Parts: sequence; structure tokens; C-alpha cells
Amino acid sequence: MSRIPALVAGVLLVLTGAALLLHAWGTSSENQGTSKAISAQEKRARRRIQIAALIILEGLLIPAGDLWMEQRPAAVLMAAFWIAVLLIALWIGLLAVADYFSSRAMLHFSLEQLKEQQRVLQQQVDAHRSRKTITTPEGNDEKNS
Repeated sequence: MSRIPALVAGVLLVLTGAALLLHAWGTSSENQGTSKAISAQEKRARRRIQIAALIILEGLLIPAGDLWMEQRPAAVLMAAFWIAVLLIALWIGLLAVADYFSSRAMLHFSLEQLKEQQRVLQQQVDAHRSRKTITTPEGNDEKNS
């Protein structure tokens, strides 16, 4: 039996997990915004670090399980091992879905904040324009006289 497919899959998973881990660590240090936003960013960073670590673990377990299968262990042990690997993959999927919905909610919250800032700034601009148009005609009347 060839070990190459399991090794390739394992190496790709480990490299992907390592890249995700580096990215999650890099973005976790960029906390900006309100305390609510920082708390959400910290939770997201923790979740992404956990996802990356579990992907690396999967990348190690797949070739290890393939190698272990060649030694013909008890079927119950082998089934338990692969069920554990599948449960880890399921947990990765659940964390990814949670991250998706969390990011979506945070984006919606940020957009609402930006819209509120835009409304306030627009009110300020309108107030400034109305003050300017009130004072401008008086100045024009004096020049025309």
C-alpha cells in the first residue's frame, strides 16, 4: 500500500494550518475599535488559532493513521481512531461556520456604525451650508448697493 497520498494530504494540511496560524497570530495583534469590537476580535482570533491548530493536528493524524493501518491493529481501535479524526474535522467545520456568522455580524455592526457616522457628518455639513447661505446673501446685498 502506498503512503504517498496520505503524506501529501498531511503535508498540505500542516502547511495550510501553519499559514492560517501565522495569519491568525498576525491579525490578533491588530486590535482596534471599541471594547465590544476588541472583545469580538479576540474571540475571532482565538477561534481561528484553534481552527489552524486542529488543521495541523489533522495533517499529522492522517499519515499516522495510514501508517498505523499497515500494522493491522484491532479493528475497534482503528475505527475509534478514524472516528476521532472525523470528529476533529467536524469540530473544524463547526468553528468555521461560527467564524463565518461572527464575521458577518461584526461586519453588519461596523456598517451600521459607519452609517451613523455618515448621518452625523451629513447633518453637520447641512448645518454648515445653511449657515453659509444665510450669511452669503447679506454680503452680496452690500456689494450691490
